[in-house]
Amino acid sequence: MLSNEHFYIILGCIAFVGVILFILTGFIRVKKGFVAVIEKMGLYTGTYQSGFHYFPPLTSRRVGLYKLGEVKRLVEVDRFKSFFLTYEIMNFKDFHYKGHDLDSLVKLAYKDNPLDLESSLERTCPLLSVRFIKIEVNEK
Repeated sequence: MLSNEHFYIILGCIAFVGVILFILTGFIRVKKGFVAVIEKMGLYTGTYQSGFHYFPPLTSRRVGLYKLGEVKRLVEVDRFKSFFLTYEIMNFKDFHYKGHDLDSLVKLAYKDNPLDLESSLERTCPLLSVRFIKIEVNEK
């Protein structure tokens, strides 16, 4: 049977391990070629490049992770038509907070002007801090 001293020692060890694990949850790793958007208590703190970073748990968190340089993705505008978009994010903060849903933006631009998607996107995308490099029709 355990004595009171042993009980408190075991309880203290468990609490100590718990505190260490809690502190270690504040470390994040941003992979090479990516940028992380960080918030502290719901407010923008900054964008961080690749590497290890520490943020106090429960107050700071990573809310976005975006690729540096050119990004290529497929966007379907309807059942029969889709596009390969090659773009670059110019300002990660603006891109994250002004609505980073490019699929919806491309669908709206296509409905607005289905014959000239590129010019329609060029009018709206500077607001999101995105620069389109190439737009290709995906042949199904």
